[in-house]
Amino acid sequence: VYKQYWTNFFDEGHFACFEIPSNWENSFDVVTSFFVLEHVLEPQKLIQTVFDLLKDGGKFYFQVPNFQDNFIDRLFPTN
Repeated sequence: VYKQYWTNFFDEGHFACFEIPSNWENSFDVVTSFFVLEHVLEPQKLIQTVFDLLKDGGKFYFQVPNFQDNFIDRLFPTN
């Protein structure tokens, strides 16, 4: 289902579902992740994968819920 959806927006080879192509290593200037890490069983493994994708000096920007300071994040627990 995901692959069929993404083909509406990108050519084959410009997106990945479930497996990251090995030729993408060291090829990204920036990787972003918004409200994903709190759903991952092994976040350290995902973070290592992100760093493998980044070029030297690349940046990883991510956001996770702030349950302590943001009332809305408490209303919608993720796990």
